[in-house]
Amino acid sequence: MVQYRYNEAGDLSAVTDALGQTTFFHYDKHLMVKMTDRNGYSFHWRYAYYGNGMMSKVVRPDGKEVIFTYDSLGRRIEKHFDGIVHCYVWDGNTILHEWEAESGFAGESKDLGDGDSEIGQSRVNSEKSGQEPDPSSLITWVFEDGTFHPAAKITSEGHYSIVTDHLGTPVKMYDEHGEQVWSCELDIYGNVRRFILKGDHNACPFRYPGQYEDVETGLYTTVSAITRHMKACTHSRIRLDWLEASVCMGMWMIRLFGWTCLGLRRINDRRKRNKLVVVMVAG
Repeated sequence: MVQYRYNEAGDLSAVTDALGQTTFFHYDKHLMVKMTDRNGYSFHWRYAYYGNGMMSKVVRPDGKEVIFTYDSLGRRIEKHFDGIVHCYVWDGNTILHEWEAESGFAGESKDLGDGDSEIGQSRVNSEKSGQEPDPSSLITWVFEDGTFHPAAKITSEGHYSIVTDHLGTPVKMYDEHGEQVWSCELDIYGNVRRFILKGDHNACPFRYPGQYEDVETGLYTTVSAITRHMKACTHSRIRLDWLEASVCMGMWMIRLFGWTCLGLRRINDRRKRNKLVVVMVAG
């Protein structure tokens, strides 16, 4: 059983998993997660943000940094990690192309105190990546019209068909010879329960509709309307944004109205104090 704890402001403060491992969440003055640690030890993940609230950097427990840049619409266009830049080209709110190249990121980060930090922003509002596509690593994604449901993956090595479930979640991928090359099963929180694959587990990085998994950080990026990040184990967002009052499949934690991450809402009426009701929300 997974247990959740909240601070006086209603923010998630700790999660204890079925194995007894507890992850603690620490917030900055803007109510954004600035650090997580496990069981109070030095297994820290640190998070930094641009002035507009977009996530700029993640510092992993091994000290390696993952740096993000975005276009003026809030869509990620570059992810820098370990000397490699992962570039993205968008078709509306879905990824059309992505590829890898050598990283030339020159932004410098600095600590601003109180958990705030910033990165040189000369490239943060670029309309397109400064890297030319590398044909050998170029991936083209095909989505069903008007949805976040991936239908196909096209690479220099071959073409792949993606099978989704009734929600639009990718569950299987087949090559052009009809052989299954990837399969994924998620639990209700988005955690991967089981992989069946012949190659990289991130051969299809899409999880629930609109989610993209970053294996470097362990975070899911949601790309509907504006880029935001969340942890699958808690299904709670790492940062707050102007979509705070929105609900996706009834599972988002909304502080404004006292919702929990399980879609429950606390009633503050004196006659119904401390009672919880279940409200079904279509997102």
